[in-house]
Amino acid sequence: MKVKYYRDNPAIFLRRGVQLLSLGIILLAAFQFGEFVSALRSGGAESYRPPIVEGFLPVAAVVALRNFAATGVFDVVHPAGLIILILALGTAFIFRRGLCSWLCPLGLLSESLWRLGGKAKWRIARLPRYIDYPLLWLKYAAFIVILKYFFFMGAKDAAAFMRMPYYAISDIKMFDMFGGLSWIGFAIIGGLLLLTFFVRSFWCRYLCPYGAVLGFAGLFSPFVLSRDKKSCTGCGKCQRACPGIVNVAKGRAVVLSTECTGCATCVSVCPEKGALTFRFFGLVKVKPLIFGILFLTLFFGGVYLAKGEGLWESSLKFEQYRRLDRVMNRPHR
Repeated sequence: MKVKYYRDNPAIFLRRGVQLLSLGIILLAAFQFGEFVSALRSGGAESYRPPIVEGFLPVAAVVALRNFAATGVFDVVHPAGLIILILALGTAFIFRRGLCSWLCPLGLLSESLWRLGGKAKWRIARLPRYIDYPLLWLKYAAFIVILKYFFFMGAKDAAAFMRMPYYAISDIKMFDMFGGLSWIGFAIIGGLLLLTFFVRSFWCRYLCPYGAVLGFAGLFSPFVLSRDKKSCTGCGKCQRACPGIVNVAKGRAVVLSTECTGCATCVSVCPEKGALTFRFFGLVKVKPLIFGILFLTLFFGGVYLAKGEGLWESSLKFEQYRRLDRVMNRPHR
């Protein structure tokens, strides 16, 4: 049975469309933020600051979550960053690493780089175990550091960090860092791109700490990926299609892995009806398209509710950003 990748797989078609839309939104936000920073420093009129840029401040969001858990005080300086982290964790507990496969631009880049090379034999779909497993620990080492920050950082330390001027304009500092990359920075980024081109999902599998956190949360998902050994013919299509390089075809009756991104591609491309299914609490079958729609509804519904409750836009005004930026960039004597 020949599977037409997009026409016969509405879930894959939807996911690719959402990924491209997400990338477009992020690129637009990057442009708008550049205009915002330019207006700050040129003395120009007030410019729009897109809150979505706070999604690229994971350390700040973890500290804000620690403070919120200890004190109940919600961060009003970078509220969107905290909302995105809460939604990412919340959806991961239900839909596994859905953020990675449906919304993350790096996930789209990783998949696109792999498809770009076609079936060239000189690329590596999966590294040998004696290399693969040690490299996996790089990501989980970062995960352990994040857990250390969350569980062992004192509430007073978290609150003190959030009162620092640097915290208030950490998004601007991030923009400056990427805008002023040296040749070493460009070389590192180029090296990661090459590695991801030659080794499938190199960044996502071995280095992304966000993926490690969401992968751990995804182990508790009520959606179970079930494999019927009697129906499975061992064709391997699911395994070849999986961007997370999960051992689906040779797995047990229940496929469980921190690398499962909840993309549902394996279920979509499986030619044998009933061989692979998503089941809610192992009982109710859920089609890949419904799985994706439920994830997107929960995530964007959460963003919509946050906006309605005034928990999306920063409390800092344009002139406050300008003063803080000037203070932080004032030459030291």
